[in-house]
Amino acid sequence: MTNLGDLRDSGMSHGYVPFPESGGLVPWGDSIDGDVFYWRTNGGDPQGWTVLVSGHNDDWCEFEMGVTEYLAGLVSGTVPPDGLPPDFPGATPVVEAD
Repeated sequence: MTNLGDLRDSGMSHGYVPFPESGGLVPWGDSIDGDVFYWRTNGGDPQGWTVLVSGHNDDWCEFEMGVTEYLAGLVSGTVPPDGLPPDFPGATPVVEAD
């Protein structure tokens, strides 16, 4: 997973900053294609944090929803795969827990 601090230091974070800075990003996942998923810490209440996707092609897309709603929407097709490959998550996605 790419370190957001390193991206910021090299001028490639599009203005996003790592947590614990105000409004900072907390990584919570990544894809096999190099996409990184973050929570955007909008204030102190984690229930209000939104999802931000940093696509491997340098797209940065924010979704005004929590992680559960975002992931369920990706799998059901109600949330667009902005920042991700256009065929993500595929025709028959499967959710697996480790």
